[in-house]
Amino acid sequence: MRGGIPLRLLQGGSCTALAPADWQVTNLAPNNAGVDLSNGRMYAGWMIAGIDTVMASYYPQYANPEAYLHSLMLLGAQSLGDSTYRFLTNQEFAGATVRDVETERFRGVVLVRLFPGGTPTSFIMALRSATVGKGAWQVELPIAAAVALSIRCRVSLMPPTYGSGSRGGDEGDDLSTYNRQLGTEYAHSPRTGENFLMTHATDWLESGPEGPGYYRIVGNDHEKLVPGRSDR
Repeated sequence: MRGGIPLRLLQGGSCTALAPADWQVTNLAPNNAGVDLSNGRMYAGWMIAGIDTVMASYYPQYANPEAYLHSLMLLGAQSLGDSTYRFLTNQEFAGATVRDVETERFRGVVLVRLFPGGTPTSFIMALRSATVGKGAWQVELPIAAAVALSIRCRVSLMPPTYGSGSRGGDEGDDLSTYNRQLGTEYAHSPRTGENFLMTHATDWLESGPEGPGYYRIVGNDHEKLVPGRSDR
């Protein structure tokens, strides 16, 4: 059945996300520096952290971005009840490092953005992640990744080495096209602003009643959707 997956706006603190009806905000970090969402089977999240010179000098897990990412991935695997993880791919996309990752029982994707700190050894890392069970990852991972990519948060990082500033509100905007790498795309109703997650292979109509595009059924009629998300 064509028409995509209807998405609703979820909010926790200053964070918002677009997700299917059965998803909920499950955790919100202090100062809105991270948010977790889930429907019980799939997980999506976003976080941002600043690592300063002192932390990088005294703690091995903060020595550099790769070490910090490793510590986050290991903690994530252990929180799922698995002992370790491994990266499957590593590619660059829109200024982010994108890696497919798996544990013993789960499959996921992480998108890492790095921003400079105030010193050569300090940095800011923004991380988006999506995790699903291995049994249905081909179907569910694109959905979870789309939820992760939709997260928008306003957060102020104010460590002394950085000064004050707001990051994260638009950090994911230029990553949203990564959905297409997974075969999905946002579309919205021009009449109501409702958002949908479309699967290009099954939802795109090349010979639709108003030309090629995405459509949804409204009553006995079809409405052509506009590509991209609506925030109204």
